Amino acid sequence: MDIKRQLHELVEKYPDSTLSEYCEYWGNIYGQWISPSTMCRELKRLGLTKKKTLRSSQAATERVQKLRGKYWDKVKTIHPENLVFID
Repeated sequence: MDIKRQLHELVEKYPDSTLSEYCEYWGNIYGQWISPSTMCRELKRLGLTKKKTLRSSQAATERVQKLRGKYWDKVKTIHPENLVFID
């Protein structure tokens, strides 16, 4: 069985998995351990990536816009010295 077909079957069997999970499945099934970056490159090469757009299809809905407004109303009351940023 070729790698292309194996990857298609893996994505079909586990459609909501992360790259790390795909790597784990691949290692357990085929005995070949690969990095998430290698898995990402191969999935992209085969057109098997999940993220097709930069924004959610729900981003412009009225419900999401209201939730964003509530979030910003809450956040704008936080003093900058109380903010913590994690990189």
